Amino acid sequence: SYKYLVKGEDGKGLLERGKCRRLAGGEMKQNADSGKLFTVHDDGHFRHDQHWKGAGIAVPVFSLRSKASVGCGEFSDLRHLIDFCSAS
Repeated sequence: SYKYLVKGEDGKGLLERGKCRRLAGGEMKQNADSGKLFTVHDDGHFRHDQHWKGAGIAVPVFSLRSKASVGCGEFSDLRHLIDFCSAS
């Protein structure tokens, strides 16, 4: 069993609330380089006591265009968006 911990920039951690999660039915894979096993498992979201709000941006990649792209937006154009956002 396990729980998630969110660690802030100040180094303090917030342990999620509720019952412990159980790992069942996940797909085991082995890292080709290190040989270590890991599990791919979707078990939901972090559980909070209070309502949590977040902020961010959602941009369809096809709407991003630069002089270097072929005109339909490419993942490499995300770098230009990141630079723009950090400058503003």
